[in-house]
Amino acid sequence: MAYAFSLLTDDLATLRYRSNGIQRAPAIVRTRGHRLEGIWHAGSPMGMILTSMQGIYLCVPRNMVQAVGFYNTLLKSDDPGIVVECLNGYRLKEKCQPIC
Repeated sequence: MAYAFSLLTDDLATLRYRSNGIQRAPAIVRTRGHRLEGIWHAGSPMGMILTSMQGIYLCVPRNMVQAVGFYNTLLKSDDPGIVVECLNGYRLKEKCQPIC
């Protein structure tokens, strides 16, 4: 995120505003978060991301089921979004719920 920060905030987030709504940037940036456990919870870059990424939707799902909903919503949108996936979701299996 740190290497792409200026591209995300200067170019991607302001494209629609700078083009007066003519150009759109429907991009999804997928990254991983961390568990926020132990002594390292204060070292999270989430504070920087929350306060400085204006113009981009920031989605932080609590599990992979919510992540799927965020991805489906962002795919239908014309706006850029960042999805910060939780690390616990990579090793846990979600319960399958039948569709009625």
